[in-house]
Amino acid sequence: MRFLGTFLSNPLDVPEGAVRYVANQLPIINMADLSKYTARRTTRHEHAREIKQFYGYRVFDDPAMHFQLLRWLYTRVWLSDESPSMLFDLATAWLVERKTLLPGATTLARCIARIRDRAHRRLWRTLAQLPNPQQRERLLNLLVIPEGESQTPLDRLRRSPSRVSSVALLRTLEHMDEVRALDIAGVDLSHVPFNRIKALARYATSSWAATINRLQRDRKIATLLAFAHGLEAKIQDDILDLLDRFFAEKFATAKRYGQKERLRTLARFDAAVFQLRNACLYLLDESLPDQAVREAVFARIDPEALREALVVVNEKARSKPPHYFNHLTRSYGSVRRFLTKLLQSIHFQGSRASKPIQDAWQFLYQMDHAAAPPDLQAAPREVIQAAWRSLVIDPSQKINRRYYTFCVLHHLMEALRRRDMFVSPSNRWHDLRRKLLQGKQWE
Repeated sequence: MRFLGTFLSNPLDVPEGAVRYVANQLPIINMADLSKYTARRTTRHEHAREIKQFYGYRVFDDPAMHFQLLRWLYTRVWLSDESPSMLFDLATAWLVERKTLLPGATTLARCIARIRDRAHRRLWRTLAQLPNPQQRERLLNLLVIPEGESQTPLDRLRRSPSRVSSVALLRTLEHMDEVRALDIAGVDLSHVPFNRIKALARYATSSWAATINRLQRDRKIATLLAFAHGLEAKIQDDILDLLDRFFAEKFATAKRYGQKERLRTLARFDAAVFQLRNACLYLLDESLPDQAVREAVFARIDPEALREALVVVNEKARSKPPHYFNHLTRSYGSVRRFLTKLLQSIHFQGSRASKPIQDAWQFLYQMDHAAAPPDLQAAPREVIQAAWRSLVIDPSQKINRRYYTFCVLHHLMEALRRRDMFVSPSNRWHDLRRKLLQGKQWE
């Protein structure tokens, strides 16, 4: 009983080693008489009653113990989404630990099923009462196929983009507007356990819309509310994932174009360097007097050819590894396709280190959405670093809008990867500092 938590239906159905061990303790030499233990039917019941009384065991139907078990089970079911088999094992261990005789398996299983049903109904009822009538109607419309379309908004919104393109980015940004139009962000779910909301949202993500539509009304609204509550974070993550991969591809493409162009001009560059090399040979020839160096060089190398060689070297030679940012303008049209929507839909936040990028991003927003767009030459220039300066700012100190846009986007993506900038709500691109101790807790 102390090991199994219950008496065996057949008291003799125990391992031979255990019988021999107990017999040595008692001590009993002749174990052949053990078979006579069941000859008198009431003996084992009398012994079981004495054992329970002596060791302080309780029966499953004891009111105080039963109430404690139900309260403990209800708390676990309310706070987490554990499976019935897991709850059965945990309840068995709980009863054994508290010296309670285990009931039959079906009795305990029915008890767990009742508790789960009660907790689920409370959860559905609680969540269904939170939205107002307009919000409930918008949630239920997620299951209705609009006229002229072939799928429900639920099917469309829960599908992540499968391609990296400006069209996919624009479509995902439009999904963000649809989610915000549900106006669910203001519904406070902080008093409902996060794991239960997550489980409901997972069910909505994996189930057919028709299956959800057949659910009881409170459960249907609760399921859709849980799904919509985490949807904005999911779509913002999808947008930033797409953005990260999109610009990684564009910068890689620009680099390939730059490298190919450099290879095409390599012969001309080598010829120019060879001309300058010949001129330097005369310059370093100590046998020539200083006054004759210039005449000796121009006698063998045409001055005009020397000037052209110098121009080519100035254009192609670099003291640092090239970035090839000048080839990004090929992608400006595809960026403009979604940039206006991106500026309007995604609200970036950041640390103090990212203040120049935030100012530049706000300036781009004003350029596209302000009633009176600011002068481009007033754009924040702190974000323009050395690698970009020659492209963004021309010799007359004027700013090129295309290169300035790419410069800001380049630094924005770098800041996002460093987590100097972030968005909210989000699961993958959030502020990592929110997981740290703050204020008095940290002190």
